[in-house]
Amino acid sequence: MKYSTRQALGPLYPVLIKVKGSAPMVLAKGLAGAIPYLREQRRAPQPVVDLTARVGMGALLCHALLLHAWFDQQGGQGRVKATSPFYSAGEEDVFARYFVRPPTAGLPVLSNSAAEFLISCRRPGHIPLAEAQRLFAEHFRPAPILAEAIAAATDCPQFDLSIHYRGTDKFLESGRVAMEPMFSAIRKALGGRTTARVFLATDEAEFAAALRRELPGLEFTSYDLGEVAPGVPRVFSDQTPDEKALESLVNIFLIARAPVCVRTSSYLSAVSALANPELRTITINQTLSRDLPFPERELLEREQQRARG
Repeated sequence: MKYSTRQALGPLYPVLIKVKGSAPMVLAKGLAGAIPYLREQRRAPQPVVDLTARVGMGALLCHALLLHAWFDQQGGQGRVKATSPFYSAGEEDVFARYFVRPPTAGLPVLSNSAAEFLISCRRPGHIPLAEAQRLFAEHFRPAPILAEAIAAATDCPQFDLSIHYRGTDKFLESGRVAMEPMFSAIRKALGGRTTARVFLATDEAEFAAALRRELPGLEFTSYDLGEVAPGVPRVFSDQTPDEKALESLVNIFLIARAPVCVRTSSYLSAVSALANPELRTITINQTLSRDLPFPERELLEREQQRARG
């Protein structure tokens, strides 16, 4: 849904989003593509799935990983591309631009309805973290354009801590998170240190300013391409698709460049834990849904196991 539409709907927007994302609605939308999927799958057993949804980069990557897991389970060679309008200009495959991946040009692509059926009704909703980390390493190795952007973003090979605080529209999925629990978790993660090199990813300027006041001895690095108006989700901003894609992806890999990440629930930093299997996460909240999405459920289970020792 476009940001202008969200503003026009006002208080109705959160209600409509919850209805749209409810399990019955997702299932109904998926089942509508059953016949097209069966027909198209017979014609092309190894299809290309094009991710066209208006969702964040982290969500696109998680959808892709689950599809790759499905293709592996079926013993096939299906492929995934992404032309989501948030990150792709025209029909460009954003995955092929930023990662080293086999070409999809000229291969049959599932229709949107058939792809909805595959995503909603066939492929797994969850896979083990170890499998997701293996698939990420196999299918999402940075291409030169991304590797160069990561290298240019900082000369720090390893941060002491990474922080991801997601605000703006994320409250629809996981509620609002007060700053003090974040500050408390950050202090605990620092283990009493008052100086450290920290990578900070946030869409909340107020949080970034408050954190700097709260812990003035920390040396912060962030990666933001351009200014975005307060309260506007960066994915809905006036940034170009390339800027949005590069900003999201560089943040994912720099969040991963630390031994521990203090985070709010979000696909972005969840993918960081897939990019770096050694990254320990400390999640302050969780999504409001009873059925936690992949890989939030897996990350929280791992955190709970570590807490139990």
